[in-house]
Amino acid sequence: MGDLWEVRPVDLAAARTACRRLPERQPPRPGITADLTGRAEAARAWRADARQDGDGPQPALTMLTTSHVRALRRIIEVHGWPGFGLVGAEGSLAALEIALLCGEATFLRRLLRVMEVPLRNGEAVPVFRLLLHDRACVLEGQRQWYGTQQQVRPPGAGVLWPVEEPGLLAVRRADAGFEPLVGAVFHEPAAQTAA
Repeated sequence: MGDLWEVRPVDLAAARTACRRLPERQPPRPGITADLTGRAEAARAWRADARQDGDGPQPALTMLTTSHVRALRRIIEVHGWPGFGLVGAEGSLAALEIALLCGEATFLRRLLRVMEVPLRNGEAVPVFRLLLHDRACVLEGQRQWYGTQQQVRPPGAGVLWPVEEPGLLAVRRADAGFEPLVGAVFHEPAAQTAA
């Protein structure tokens, strides 16, 4: 599937686990929650199909992704980061998944700034920031810090985007709550091309 990069499923699972540890509460904006979760589910299904087909991103997937990111932008313009108090853990996690589809580093860097207050207030979990940071690094052609971004390939065959200071990666991942990378293959192209 060429030069497409995505979050490693096991690292996204770390975000899900962090959200499950939160006390359950009814979000005050269930319509926004339903919209975000529906969009995240649709994107997951389309990406799974594209990955299985092995013939690159389909135009419909690109259009769907653009639509989802545009919807997330509108929510953020009105409400800021959709935190747990607004959309619950499920809705906030869906917002993260949609953000990780984004192919625009400047938007992700903006999200990282917007997310600072919700992080301090317990409205988001730190692993959200780490996943968004690595995605932004890939889009900017920089080395990632946590090893969460891999080339889209058939399951079990992911190749990691290059990592900053690889000797410290295990410590950074452990501190972040990510599982160790066992047998990881690092991508070291002559000229890096982001998704």
